[in-house]
Amino acid sequence: MNIEGLSQAYSLLSNHASSLLSKSLNIEQASATEPAVEFVPSQSILLNLTEMLGKQPGELITIDDIRSFGTQEMENFQKQFTELLKVNGIDLSIPITLTYKEECGNIIVINDHPDADRIGALLDENDELRNTYTNANNALGLVKTLEEKSLFGEIYRDNPYTAVARHSYQFGSSWKIAMTLFNNEFKLDYQQSHI
Repeated sequence: MNIEGLSQAYSLLSNHASSLLSKSLNIEQASATEPAVEFVPSQSILLNLTEMLGKQPGELITIDDIRSFGTQEMENFQKQFTELLKVNGIDLSIPITLTYKEECGNIIVINDHPDADRIGALLDENDELRNTYTNANNALGLVKTLEEKSLFGEIYRDNPYTAVARHSYQFGSSWKIAMTLFNNEFKLDYQQSHI
């Protein structure tokens, strides 16, 4: 899987998603001089996203496709992460909250777990696990962004002033996930991050 492609696509899509008023992206084969979708300037990014979702160039990619991919990646992460913690003797009865730190590309523990440093080191040593979390974070954050932008578009059609008043927080922001593990149960919280 190409995590860089999903990250770049997420960044581009979340920055331009306010122009999307539909619930799906129609991905078409691009010519050598024209991007496949107007807001994606690099065909290689689009093809990476298409490949990661198990699609062929020209196939429709829906929000549900991206959500399904993100959910599957998060489930894979949760299984692998739980096993890694158990093998390393980390106490799962104390909540562990993780988030993705975009500046350095690391997953960090954001609560006061007594083994936060050990957990961080385990994640830093495991590229595959880190990539799985990042794929899930980017895909599910993209879904949240597209859903919010779509809602904005629906309200904007009826009343632009109301749409801007209610949803101005969306401009210049995207969504990321904070995941909490507590007693083998996972909880996902969406956090808005300003870009």
